[in-house]
Amino acid sequence: MAEIITAAEAKEAVQARKLAREESYVAGLIDEAIDSEKYECSLSNVSEEIIKKLEEKGYYVSKVVNAGSDYGYNVIWNFEGSPEFTPAASIEDIANILAGDEEKVLIEVTEPISIAKGAPIAIPAGKKATIKVDKDITVAETGFAVADGAELILKGEGTVKSTNKSTKGAIVEANGKNALVTVDGVTLDCITETGKNGNYAFAIYLLNDASLNFKSGIVKTAYGSCISTNNTTGGNTLINITGGELYSDGSYAIYLAAQGVCNIKGGKVQGVNVRMGHINISGTAEIIPTTITADSYDNIGVEFATSGCVWLGDSIAVMAGTYTDEAGTDCVINIKGDATVKSDFRSAIGVYCVDLKEAQNVKVMVANKENVTTTDEEFEAIKVYDHAYIEAEATAHGKTYAPVAESTVIVE
Repeated sequence: MAEIITAAEAKEAVQARKLAREESYVAGLIDEAIDSEKYECSLSNVSEEIIKKLEEKGYYVSKVVNAGSDYGYNVIWNFEGSPEFTPAASIEDIANILAGDEEKVLIEVTEPISIAKGAPIAIPAGKKATIKVDKDITVAETGFAVADGAELILKGEGTVKSTNKSTKGAIVEANGKNALVTVDGVTLDCITETGKNGNYAFAIYLLNDASLNFKSGIVKTAYGSCISTNNTTGGNTLINITGGELYSDGSYAIYLAAQGVCNIKGGKVQGVNVRMGHINISGTAEIIPTTITADSYDNIGVEFATSGCVWLGDSIAVMAGTYTDEAGTDCVINIKGDATVKSDFRSAIGVYCVDLKEAQNVKVMVANKENVTTTDEEFEAIKVYDHAYIEAEATAHGKTYAPVAESTVIVE
């Protein structure tokens, strides 16, 4: 007689069967390639779990990208003939390797190097560069400039540290809809000083629809974002976060200023500040409390017209009706599965209906409400800050707040 299992067991069984089918599918492709005396094969529509299994078994796996979005993977197992990392002990070594004719280059940093102000390592169009950071890299302003049509993969156990103390530059700046950055294991450190007069520079800056895959590693910033987009330069950025840790001391780890898609499927993210776009949070993702407090936060009544990342305190903070975008200004936040959003100050999710420019549609969907929480007893876990709230705060601070639109906010 069949026994009824729990819902959790049923879910695990479905996932296990799906993974088993994927494994069988991939094993079949590899077998076919071996029978044909090939040493590589291409994959598409496979999960990150399968890719991790392949890498654990010693396969060399690289992502094949088309127009800024994931296209598939290339799997190589002929290690005698597979590409090897070329050692680089200086900036000149890296530049010489990148200047070669090879479309794909693997570079291993073997000595500590410094990237001077105004002289970033440029990844040109048509080049896919994997840089393994085994020794630390120091960046004075912009560290890596990834052109449209180029790809940069940062790997290794070393640290890329910024000494930048201005708002100009980022450790990695990607510009163009076919520009892609992948971070897998390296540490990006933008903490050079603390306090509001410290470093506002970004770790990763995505312009003109550039895209990012963040697989693993640690990013640390102080009063600047780990990942930032720009409202004036494109509206179709794709960000995929499947692991790693993103921390921002005093600000938000992610700032989404333009239309686009941000998928957070794993890892820890210390706050998300949003103007518009689609944010999908699922899997094992954790949105953890910011370090913003009652002594350091930006009061909406004072900062309602401020551009850029506003330090409001809610773990996910949406400022609606403040920017325009040719790709539309709709904002959708979709939280499902075991993903969590936690706050210690203000709300876990706060939607601020500022409405200084145009009405905006905002939709917040939470599959498991118990996973979205705040320890701040003065605020609900999900709160919509309406015109009356903002006007009261503005009046209390001697400011004049005059909305010109009426955004629509739906919470499900």
